[in-house]
Amino acid sequence: MLEPVTRRARSTRGARHAFVDSAAGLSRIHRASLDVCVWRRTVDASLARWLDEVAKGSALSIDERNLRARDVKFDRWLGSLAASAEKQAFVDDLELVLAAAVRVNGDVPLRVQLSTIDSRKCPRFHIDNVGVRLLCTYAGAGTEWIPETAVDREHLRTCSADHAPLRAGGAVEHLKRFDVVLMKGTAFPGNARFGAVHRSPDVRGAPRIVFTVDTQHPPTR
Repeated sequence: MLEPVTRRARSTRGARHAFVDSAAGLSRIHRASLDVCVWRRTVDASLARWLDEVAKGSALSIDERNLRARDVKFDRWLGSLAASAEKQAFVDDLELVLAAAVRVNGDVPLRVQLSTIDSRKCPRFHIDNVGVRLLCTYAGAGTEWIPETAVDREHLRTCSADHAPLRAGGAVEHLKRFDVVLMKGTAFPGNARFGAVHRSPDVRGAPRIVFTVDTQHPPTR
């Protein structure tokens, strides 16, 4: 069973990101001053090992659009995986993470993806054309992102996959496995100057399992 890492919610002035210690804390993404909100969690080691094996041996490829949360059926989607305590723990956690997305976005049509990824899907730093994206990496390396204080937005559109659009002294950050992150995109109203700058990590022979929930609409309060 997954548990949150105990830490006090914090945000850095001007950084446009925050770390929170609960699913409820993700509602801070409503704030105009934030583009990234991360719920950092720990995980049961046996579940992590099981997911590593799933990533190596199963090609998950689920991409469903215009779904309401009540129509998402993880048991059906994962029907090819043998029944086990770890599989049930995975389903339970997917449902918990989906519920967190609904709490933030409201009961709106969603795009839900659950995929095994064995190559670098998005090698360039970019901003998604969505309202808010929820992302959780269950196996493999976590998404790379750049805090507002470190990103050089003027060079974002012209940078190649070999270069990060960083200000002098800035550094790329890495989401951890099982982190649940909310990232605002360019479709979020009034957010044209901002949006979460991120890219896929280098897989390097360790396939990823990534769960994403997108909405084209702003969160409802």
